[in-house]
Amino acid sequence: MHWFIIFASFFFFVISIFLPLIGNIFLGKKEYFEGLVIVPFLLLANLFLGIYYNLSFWYKLKDKTYVGFYISLIGICITLLGNILLVPFLGYLGSAAVMPVNYCILSAISYFLGKKHYPIPYKFGSFWYLLYALVVVIFSFYISIHWFFCVILIFIYIFLVIIKEKPSFFFSKKQNTV
Repeated sequence: MHWFIIFASFFFFVISIFLPLIGNIFLGKKEYFEGLVIVPFLLLANLFLGIYYNLSFWYKLKDKTYVGFYISLIGICITLLGNILLVPFLGYLGSAAVMPVNYCILSAISYFLGKKHYPIPYKFGSFWYLLYALVVVIFSFYISIHWFFCVILIFIYIFLVIIKEKPSFFFSKKQNTV
């Protein structure tokens, strides 16, 4: 899960900060540009969904798949409540904003239940990369960042990953953590 978070955060980060450029290349019509605002929410939601999939393995290994049913019910309740509260005010942006919150909560529930029933020693240092990506993406939404500065931010991210992960990636013979 460690490398999944690092790479997924990188792609979330790169796509989100270059979204105006990507929109110009692929969309064509200016009418479609208003929908680009939900793309970072959907990318972040799918990142958390991937984390949830990684963390939900414990109940499959312990033959407690019914737990997945109850976690899904919680997710349905969060989605319905969030949509009822936000869609009247924000429209489809409200629905998109509920998704990452939902999957983040489901991931946390699965992690804490898994820690109790089937402990796996996950490395949580990779969440700093996700936090860096989130801060830059939020910052880039409120302040228009020139593409050159975006490239510098990408190189900073890559540099941080290389400096922090180099010993474990290049020199470790065996990694005991997921």
